Amino acid sequence: MLVQEWIKLWNQSLYPPMMHPQAIEDDLIPLSKPVRTKYGELVDSLTIVKGMAAC
Repeated sequence: MLVQEWIKLWNQSLYPPMMHPQAIEDDLIPLSKPVRTKYGELVDSLTIVKGMAAC
């Protein structure tokens, strides 16, 4: 039992739990050049919504 606890703690020190970054507020990120989507729209910025994962 003691060995199992030690291994569990050792693994956690090698591979700490990952934090998943999230946007804390709505934001608009401008692009340096407009991009055409597959639907033919021109997009010149990206909308980031509060809580969206930033991975």
